[in-house]
Amino acid sequence: MNPEAELLLEAIASNASEVADFLGIDPSKHGMLQGTPQMALAEAQGAGILKPGAAGFTSGSLQNTTELASRMQSTVFTRAQITGKFNHFDQMKSAATAISNRLATIETQFGQLNRLSPEAARVARQGYQPLINTAGQRIQLTQMVEDTIIEISNSGSADRLKGMVFSETGREAEHLAANQLQQRGVSLLPNAVSQGQSLMQQISKLPINAAQASQQLKELATKGAAGMASAVQALRMAGPVATSAARTAAITVVEYFIALGCNLTTIPLIIRPEPKGA
Repeated sequence: MNPEAELLLEAIASNASEVADFLGIDPSKHGMLQGTPQMALAEAQGAGILKPGAAGFTSGSLQNTTELASRMQSTVFTRAQITGKFNHFDQMKSAATAISNRLATIETQFGQLNRLSPEAARVARQGYQPLINTAGQRIQLTQMVEDTIIEISNSGSADRLKGMVFSETGREAEHLAANQLQQRGVSLLPNAVSQGQSLMQQISKLPINAAQASQQLKELATKGAAGMASAVQALRMAGPVATSAARTAAITVVEYFIALGCNLTTIPLIIRPEPKGA
């Protein structure tokens, strides 16, 4: 087997795993979770978030959050307690940039692999294409959110939600900005925003938390693992044994996807033991 091709497979698997992390399965990377773009849009219209520990903060339900909003006139909050505008959009933009960089790297690595083993490159790309497509859609969604924020600013709606305060106490449906506003009889977006309904529909397809992100990515992960297994098989056709790097690439990606709860029993991944002295 070609050692360079093996290393490329390992690198592709690693970058694909990082893309999945930024799509939301890593709890510390929440730029592509549903609450982030919703709060970014709310912040663009003057809304703020009351952080845990702030004076008068009560966590949990919408009723408590509404009460906080009504107490804005009598409670003094520090700048550190209420976030500034576009903080959540920065998180989403950073995630989109990280995903875009990794997709570009993966594309380069596929090109390098294609020169060494066209068949391995073909089947590996085929397996990862659904994940790549989903990641690309998230990047496009980020651009839609940014365009809407600019439109809100240019249309004079930057203070539409001024005085609205949200308590960010967890990544659950009841804490989403749109749901909290709906309980107050207010929509997240002004009616005049172009493509507002389409944007909200796209946002609603995002996972709310890491558990939902993992659930959404199961099918994509299984296809990616199958593609990696087929690529290893294609490389093996050129040599009798899978060497250390190839085994590492295959095992790493399979273990990663098993951690997501994927059913990999139908994937034809057969890795022969490395002979002594190899």
